[in-house]
Amino acid sequence: MSSLFLRAVSALALSIAAFALPGNAAAQTGPRVKIAQGEVVGAVKGQSHLFFGIPYAAAPIGPLRWKAPGPAPSWPGVRQAQKYGAKCPQAGFGPGAGNEDCLFINITAPANRAGGKLPVAVWIHGGSFKSGSGEYGGETFARDGVIFVSMNYRLGPLGGFAHPALRAEIQPGQPHANYGMLDQIAALKWVQDNIAAFGGDPSRVTIFGESAGGTSVAYLVASPLTRGLFRGAIMQSGAAGLVPSEGAYEARGAIPPMADRGVTLANSIGLRNATAAQLRNASAASLVRANGKLFLG
Repeated sequence: MSSLFLRAVSALALSIAAFALPGNAAAQTGPRVKIAQGEVVGAVKGQSHLFFGIPYAAAPIGPLRWKAPGPAPSWPGVRQAQKYGAKCPQAGFGPGAGNEDCLFINITAPANRAGGKLPVAVWIHGGSFKSGSGEYGGETFARDGVIFVSMNYRLGPLGGFAHPALRAEIQPGQPHANYGMLDQIAALKWVQDNIAAFGGDPSRVTIFGESAGGTSVAYLVASPLTRGLFRGAIMQSGAAGLVPSEGAYEARGAIPPMADRGVTLANSIGLRNATAAQLRNASAASLVRANGKLFLG
């Protein structure tokens, strides 16, 4: 791995809370890139081109809540990509913080990227899988010739949830419950499909993350669903152990199975014996609030 990339990683670790907004960059004109969904116009900040708030999957709202992320939407004309998209619903930022339409990806690229084929660093934010967002600045990476990517992913009870009514919808072998992790995989697939348009090399993708992001990196390395999506991985704190099956947990009486936790959460907001439709009609704010009270998460 190049010393330039390691320098950039170290710089981010030292200034991880320094979010980079476009600031004085022009909002209506800027660098344009054509991707699979349509054309986007970004902003210029110093020697970096910023492309923020690009949807990488369908909005997980209404009937798509608690489902694997669907295909990213396309659009006519040119989409403005100078501002971060909404954060995913989470506690700690006031009532109703965030929006379920939150599956956005952000790219910071060197302004001078003639020839392309630049290495790509995909950042996965921390926050105990219950808070945080992809609002991190990547100009240090861009200065060293690395394309920086960050994303939002579903959090709390919207990112990890099971319930008998939802389980009845699942086909055998179909991934479910870990929706936030499925979002991360969808973002990595988006990178494979689109990063070349920003000058990146899809065969030179490194994922890295801190805390819950570091744990995510471990899960992504272990998952067969990520084969071919990245070449390198860096964990900056966070760890992942081997997790026994739900049946093993039940037999040992260690913790309630995940579906039981889902029932407890639904009951706490008045949804006893709820159908899948009733669960999906519940407000995101009530789910996040109840989850925090019941499970400290």
